[in-house]
Amino acid sequence: MENVSLQYKKFGKPSDVVQLVQSELRLLKMNEIKIAMNRVSVNPSDLIPITGAYAHRTPLPAIVGYEGFGVVLETSSKSLDWLVGKRVLPLGGETWQKFLITQREQIIVLPSELSDNQACQIYINPLTAWVLCRQFMNLKKETVLLVNAANSAVGKLLLQFANLSGAKFLGVVRNEQARKQLYELGATHVINSSQENVFERVADLTNGEGVDYAIDSIGGYQGTILATCVKTAGSFYLLGLLSGQQIDWSCVAKLPIQTKIFHLRHWLEQATLSQKEQAFQKLFSMVTKRQLILASFDKVSPYTDFYKVLKNIEMKGVQGKQCMLFTT
Repeated sequence: MENVSLQYKKFGKPSDVVQLVQSELRLLKMNEIKIAMNRVSVNPSDLIPITGAYAHRTPLPAIVGYEGFGVVLETSSKSLDWLVGKRVLPLGGETWQKFLITQREQIIVLPSELSDNQACQIYINPLTAWVLCRQFMNLKKETVLLVNAANSAVGKLLLQFANLSGAKFLGVVRNEQARKQLYELGATHVINSSQENVFERVADLTNGEGVDYAIDSIGGYQGTILATCVKTAGSFYLLGLLSGQQIDWSCVAKLPIQTKIFHLRHWLEQATLSQKEQAFQKLFSMVTKRQLILASFDKVSPYTDFYKVLKNIEMKGVQGKQCMLFTT
């Protein structure tokens, strides 16, 4: 059986280095399943590694993609045949391909109540927000959480978890439209960094104390400023690197705070299949009960249009969340 995947063989701008590669699909080994990928979401976490930001842990060539769902076509044993025809969420990455082979322990069976659009984005951002809010931070009434890139998909999910916990949410954005959206979602305060001094505004809003927790998805100067807003003994989490630049570690190291780098993959490596399933069951329940609202896709494209999708993201020709279809 022939497979088609989107790969990169060198680091660079995604639209320059990602290419469509045809290959022969290998036979299944013990405890493996074959999935026909249906649709995949396009996240910053998919694109940032392509630039070489994590070159030290990204062997080449690499198949793009961390998130998406598909339908099980075949299994390696009769004991797994009950999975055939089920929609599943593969957790091991390499999702941007027509057919994906993975271990049984690396999939989550999706409930029928989830729509296809919900199913293909229930993993990276929702699980990240859930692990941070429910296992790393102790969010409760009067806790103050500060988040930059707060109008991103994960930022909006962190806001919803903060609201459910009764915590105060301070978001940092760069335009008035994003500020308005976050207030509509229930943010306590939203700071427009293009018009306001983030450090001074946070100090004003917290009576000079600073925040209990801060989550940085940007890095660079903006991430460094966010760290200075954390109160003594508070926690600063580095989640992403949207700027492509590291925070000023020499500055942050001098602050009387706890600084932690968050990698969802580390949690996944340590969690058992049962623990992963329990986490996803909670997310499934929250989404189906509309306690947690996922983003709507602004554009859905066939995978053959991958160059156009990547180019539009780089040129910011398409705003909002996007996904690609591998099968219909």
